Amino acid sequence: MSQPVTRYWSQGRTLLTDITRRWSKETWDRNEQEERRRIFESFLDEDQGRSRRLIATCESAEDAERIVKAVSDYDALARQAVEMAKIAQRNIRFVLTALWEEVLSEKDLEQKIQDDAEYQQAQALIAQRGGT
Repeated sequence: MSQPVTRYWSQGRTLLTDITRRWSKETWDRNEQEERRRIFESFLDEDQGRSRRLIATCESAEDAERIVKAVSDYDALARQAVEMAKIAQRNIRFVLTALWEEVLSEKDLEQKIQDDAEYQQAQALIAQRGGT
């Protein structure tokens, strides 16, 4: 069973870089408002966001926050579902094995009963014929 793909989505934010350090507070705030509306995938602080991929630009920062949370929740649920399916698969395998062993043991028992019945019939026939 394959694992679900983990998405590393994040809401945009203004990074503190050599360029952004020189911005005025108004420019910073305006950029931050725009960034907070964006959703990125694979955002890494280490490379100052160069690895990020823009997924969407939302109407509001709140919408972007809700979407990022929903994707994170979905991924967590998908991972849980995969684990539950693995457990269920192991349990089904165990139950089927136990049932098969029970069927085999019932067949063995039926065969033994049949063998005993045939043995008793043979003994009765021998006794009828006067043998031992």
